[in-house]
Amino acid sequence: MMNLELANKLTENLEEAAFLVAEQKSTKKAHSKIIDCLLLVNQIKTNETSPKVVLENIENDEVKKNAEVRKVRSRLESWIRKPEQCNSRILNAFLELRREGNLSVTENDLQNKIGPNTWFKTNFAQMRNFAERNHGKIFHKEGSIITIWEPVLDLVNNYETRLNLAPSMC
Repeated sequence: MMNLELANKLTENLEEAAFLVAEQKSTKKAHSKIIDCLLLVNQIKTNETSPKVVLENIENDEVKKNAEVRKVRSRLESWIRKPEQCNSRILNAFLELRREGNLSVTENDLQNKIGPNTWFKTNFAQMRNFAERNHGKIFHKEGSIITIWEPVLDLVNNYETRLNLAPSMC
């Protein structure tokens, strides 16, 4: 049984058990329904951690990562032609900070480098998260430190070189 089917069966059993308890009828039947629910939960957990499901999740993650890298490649081509775009300005500010010797760039460092604006937070968030309609995942944030997301590091270094800047080797 697939997880959706199991979840539907679980919901059905929980509803029946809840009605039995609410009506204060047949505690033995309610108990039986609750045990059935616990067994379904265990079955769902087992399905989620089966080697097949784990492998499918790894494959899905790899597909998503590759799609994101393709998106970034395309975005960088656009940003190099349009350095006034918000995303270009954020990435260029990061690269400038790195060239200046700042090896621990934070979100505040970036925002200060760019100056006061209303667009930084939303655009930066879209540059560090996976989403179908993001600007392309460029950054990785660990605590307060920002780095270039490893799968796009070579693309960003190439972008930096094409801007006629000495690469900072993020």
